Amino acid sequence: RLKTIADRNSGTICFACRETGHAARDCPTTRNAAKGDSGAPGAVVGICYRCGSSTHTLSRCKERVDPGDPMPFASCFVCSGKGHLASGCPQNKERGVYPNGGCCKLCGKTTHLARDCDLHKKGALYTTHPILNMFNSRGLFL
Repeated sequence: RLKTIADRNSGTICFACRETGHAARDCPTTRNAAKGDSGAPGAVVGICYRCGSSTHTLSRCKERVDPGDPMPFASCFVCSGKGHLASGCPQNKERGVYPNGGCCKLCGKTTHLARDCDLHKKGALYTTHPILNMFNSRGLFL
């Protein structure tokens, strides 16, 4: 069982420290920094991309946005650079928020996830994407 878990985690990339072998919720680096080495399992992990705080995330940050560097603490997992996320990476222009390929399952765009799609927000039941529209609601080919 432990070998199976280790094998499964070997391909996992941590979104907090960008190391392989664990998920962000299990990140020893961020957990130790935020909790003073307590290492409580399931500790909330995150960082504000604007100010670097581990007590809140970007959506709750009260710091002013610097137009020249809006997210100085963000880490890109495509190019390993700082200051931007994968969706805004210069090396990832055509893939958007899908660095390994793919698209929004509702409209086919690569600029957002399906949960953030305007069609989803409007309550659309069917996609407007010509290829994806060939499947019914259960994913079966029509």
